[in-house]
Amino acid sequence: MTDGVHPERWRLYLVTDERVSRGRSHLEVAEAAIRGGADVIQLRDKTASSGTLYRVALAMRKLTREAKVPLIINDRLDIALAVDADGVHVGQDDLPASVVRKLLGPGKILGSRRRRRSNPSWRRRTARTIWAWDRSSRPVGPRRMRRSPGAPG
Repeated sequence: MTDGVHPERWRLYLVTDERVSRGRSHLEVAEAAIRGGADVIQLRDKTASSGTLYRVALAMRKLTREAKVPLIINDRLDIALAVDADGVHVGQDDLPASVVRKLLGPGKILGSRRRRRSNPSWRRRTARTIWAWDRSSRPVGPRRMRRSPGAPG
């Protein structure tokens, strides 16, 4: 874990997504966010090939390691492991969090998004992220994630 920053202390969590970054690369957005005080960076790219995402993740890993800011990889445990990211965020349709935890190992961050199943029409609005930390995998509490204006639904 980079510099011992715990999820309970995060104030500014940036998710990079080139679809909404107005032509800026993941790296450009992350650099600006770190200069602005971001506590953690999550690399999210649903369209990049594995090779492209790996190269971007390597560059992001170098940047975040130098800045002592944790790097979380979205949905791609393989990429997170390959670049020694600080953690991975998985969704409901990805590998189960319990399996990811075993593969990720201790000392890494695991974010797991779960949706309430009782009312399907409310699923997107009531999605919550649970962060598990270190060996215990104990949740540090639900975090409501706010979308920026104009972000894709």
